[in-house]
Amino acid sequence: MDGIWQEESQKSYDEFKVLYKDNITKLAQIEERMGLGGNHIIDITKNKIESIGLVMNDFGSIRIDTVGKMYNDAVTVTGLGVYQHKKESPLIEYVHVDDMPGGTYTMNVANRYNVKLEQVVYH
Repeated sequence: MDGIWQEESQKSYDEFKVLYKDNITKLAQIEERMGLGGNHIIDITKNKIESIGLVMNDFGSIRIDTVGKMYNDAVTVTGLGVYQHKKESPLIEYVHVDDMPGGTYTMNVANRYNVKLEQVVYH
């Protein structure tokens, strides 16, 4: 934050842009082969249980850099003058979370809403 820093290769915008473009094209081709879908609008007065999507989207929505920003911490007075001392602190930044293939689920709930979260284990 507020400094000149060496660019980390894993954060290179050009590399990310190429990786993103290659994979979004592959996902679009897979989604195209899934066939035509449609809207399903339903009014229900009792219980309903559904599973939506193909896989659980567990991408993180934040990135934490433990020493990502520098702020004034103290003022030091010496015989040569007054200096501001800076100290690192964590930087938390929101990141874009890509949609997974399979669609989005939007609901308008007028009473109580329960969500069951399942942990996905990859082998």
